[in-house]
Amino acid sequence: MTNSDIMEINVLIKSLPKKDFMEIVEESFKQALKSTINHKIVSFKYFLKDITKVSFLTTKFVFRLLTGKISFSDVILNSKKFVYKKYNNFKKLSLKKKKEKIANLTIYFITALLVGGGIDFEGGIPDLDLKTGIKNHRNIITHTIIGLFLLEFMARFLFKLVQKTTWNKENMVLRTIYEISLKEEEFINGAWLGLSFHLLKDAGLFQKTIKPYSGIRGHTMGFHKSLFLGNSILAAIFSRKNEKI
Repeated sequence: MTNSDIMEINVLIKSLPKKDFMEIVEESFKQALKSTINHKIVSFKYFLKDITKVSFLTTKFVFRLLTGKISFSDVILNSKKFVYKKYNNFKKLSLKKKKEKIANLTIYFITALLVGGGIDFEGGIPDLDLKTGIKNHRNIITHTIIGLFLLEFMARFLFKLVQKTTWNKENMVLRTIYEISLKEEEFINGAWLGLSFHLLKDAGLFQKTIKPYSGIRGHTMGFHKSLFLGNSILAAIFSRKNEKI
């Protein structure tokens, strides 16, 4: 963000009557908070629905497999049919819908990589705590869902603010924020996916020791691993694509 961009944002804020600006801020704040909380509620609802469905299908599958009603070759065949059905459904979509789906997936995965820290999931948003010193690395804010929950709220607030105000279309920063806001859910869900993978790697499930959380003393290595893993699972739940909130 350049100085001219910052000046443009300041001009935008100052150009609005104080009353109007405060009303926009208040409304944006409320909508952002509501969307952030609803996102978690809806995610959990779908998670419970999914886990119930998966449990039922798994039990049914194991029972049929053990009783000889299906074989592994049937499983492979049904898997192929499932993939073909999904592919066929995609082919039937209009060109516009295809482009939209591809664009949504692209935003989702790019955001996941940016937040998570790239292909190796090192760095990214969680590891920005290193800028405050190694002793603060892997603290309870940046390496749990707390940090991204706060960032999600701030992002949604900024999106609402940009959508409700008039600004110079030539301002690249504001225009980028506005364009991202049009794909708000893909951006938010991708961020949660990135955090999930980052924390899963930090959990070091196949390592004897890992760097524990900073500021949390008197606990076993297993406790720290479980805390990383638990937050990774929660972040994965929040990364699920939901209906429009």
